Amino acid sequence: MGNSNTKTLSFFSAFRFSVFVILASGLAAAADLSLQKSIVVVDVAEPSYVHYTIHELRDQLKAITGAAPVLSYDLNEAEQTANELIVVGRSMAGRLAQQEQGIPAITDQQPGAQGFILKSLRLAGNKRAILAAGSDAHGTNYGVMELRQLLTESVSGLTVSDQLDQRETPRFKVRGLYLHQHWRYNWPYAAWRWSVEDWKHALDIAAYMRVNLVMFWPHMDMLAPPLSIPERDYLADFREVVDYAHRKRGLEVWMVETPNGVLDEPEVKRLPLDRRDFYAYEYRDGKSKDGHSYPPGSGLKNPGDPKGYAALMANREALYRNVPNADGYGFIDADTGGWPGSPSSAFVDMYVGNRKLLDRYHEHPERAKLLYWIGSGWGTGTVEENIQNTVTDLNKRVHGPWELLFYPQYLKTIEKLHFLDRAILFPYGQVEGEPSLPLTSINFQELANTVKTAAAEKDLLGIMANVQTLLVQLPNIHYLVSAAWSGKPPEDSDAAALHSLAKLLFPQNADVLAEGWLQLTASNADGPLAAVQKIEGVLNQHEIGRLGTLGESIFPEPGQVLQDLVAILKIHASAERAREKVAAGAPSSEVEQAFAAYFDEMLAWQKQCDFFGTYAVNKQVIFDNFIYGRDAETVKAAWKQYASGRATQKTESEIVSMLSGKGYTGWIVTSVTGQVFGTYEMKGEANMELR
Repeated sequence: MGNSNTKTLSFFSAFRFSVFVILASGLAAAADLSLQKSIVVVDVAEPSYVHYTIHELRDQLKAITGAAPVLSYDLNEAEQTANELIVVGRSMAGRLAQQEQGIPAITDQQPGAQGFILKSLRLAGNKRAILAAGSDAHGTNYGVMELRQLLTESVSGLTVSDQLDQRETPRFKVRGLYLHQHWRYNWPYAAWRWSVEDWKHALDIAAYMRVNLVMFWPHMDMLAPPLSIPERDYLADFREVVDYAHRKRGLEVWMVETPNGVLDEPEVKRLPLDRRDFYAYEYRDGKSKDGHSYPPGSGLKNPGDPKGYAALMANREALYRNVPNADGYGFIDADTGGWPGSPSSAFVDMYVGNRKLLDRYHEHPERAKLLYWIGSGWGTGTVEENIQNTVTDLNKRVHGPWELLFYPQYLKTIEKLHFLDRAILFPYGQVEGEPSLPLTSINFQELANTVKTAAAEKDLLGIMANVQTLLVQLPNIHYLVSAAWSGKPPEDSDAAALHSLAKLLFPQNADVLAEGWLQLTASNADGPLAAVQKIEGVLNQHEIGRLGTLGESIFPEPGQVLQDLVAILKIHASAERAREKVAAGAPSSEVEQAFAAYFDEMLAWQKQCDFFGTYAVNKQVIFDNFIYGRDAETVKAAWKQYASGRATQKTESEIVSMLSGKGYTGWIVTSVTGQVFGTYEMKGEANMELR
């Protein structure tokens, strides 16, 4: 399975993989428990998300057998009807224990909050059962999800081991995922362009990776009351997404915003939503805090000014009226946001006002949280002083639940304030940089170090990952969330970790997918290109096979993950080929051809994603750093070595001409190549029209 250094251990548990090996070999088939004619029995009072996962389990079995298992809410009826039961939930497990011997006791402590027991049972009368139950409903839900994954891994998709005995409890209460939706590149990569159905698929993926908190930035900052019909419809979509997260997936949902931004200028209100962006309208005096010029018109308000404060509260009221069902609402204290000379007390004033609005408009105000995303502090003191003053004041003046998100550099500050039990570690940029061209990276060592740091803090509430492009960052997300679940990095090799994820996507092609991801770390070109051939073979022959619990939620269609990986592998292979040619002292024609191939692959992927820079209003480029990441550094270093002592102007010109001839925008070609050649000075923020 995978390559030679793959250890046969599952990412979530070594036992799961051993079950699969036994089933695959057929050596213990007689001892397996078939679910083909089973009955699923569950207490009708279990939450809707448990019933939804049971529905998915039944559909999964129906797809294989043509008939779904019978669903029952009556244990006695189920026992009289079938010889194989799937007993779901703590309540039903308790009823079974009253009638049968050897049923594990499930309490608040065993297996614990969000934990589950998944166990094969022998009952009286030669009947058998699978118990999937947790101390709470979330744990029960994870148990049923795990059962679905075990069935996906089995050869028949119908059996589990008669010796199954799995117990798991998460180390961290919160395992969060921030789905960043600011940057406006192509669908399906950019969350900005997701439909309601896309969001639902994304939530399915998150839930099956055992994420239990999702956060997004709904861009209320681009809306100002009175809301138009399109603006109300826009918020209605978010309300539907939040409702799905709650009812179908059991997820907590937070909404975060800039603290003092509202685009309420008349020229902005006249624009359709997809043409608004606060980067172009943010600063009333036409200049930002760092001195850069911006167009007239502003979105930032002074919370210390009564008119500014009123505008901010009116904006928040519009959100809470239209999306009153999220679990948390709050702000980052910077990027974007802030006001010169504004004290930390003014920042907390906004929370006081928001708390009053939540009490008035939220569906469950007693449960609605306020969240403070600590970016760089708000106030007139040092960063540490501002954070301390803000959190202390927040605790003093704002009633109701509140929680903190903080970057690793602020750990000691939060520790000193004794609020780790309300705080979530946010290692921003470790899963994916932002803004950045969508490229799959394998940052397992960095993520492992973060989890080790977090695990040393016994009171820490949890860990959150940020992701800009969900579909290409599944390996890093899965690794971090899984490590947060167990409380420690896996002892498996990177190859084994990738294989565990691949099985959740395409169990019959897990080897191919895992090997492709692993080759993104290879220091050669041949390995990645061989992986490309294998993946393209699967795609061309339409042989993806049975879908796993993650694979069935990939959008717009399951092959998207494989198609994207092919493109990214080609970029990596071309970067390594350029390095190899330079290192081998190959003829100039071969070296130059290798660099041209790298640029061609990079530009083709940029064009597919439409990520030529990151955009403001009217596609104005505000960041022009197109070349970054490990492959970019490889190519830059190789070019520097090749160009040393050579006149390369003619070669550079020929490469630029060749790429421009393929239809790429001229100044973008100049920028992409120039950042490698050292001939282009990045502007960082610029007003360069793409169209």
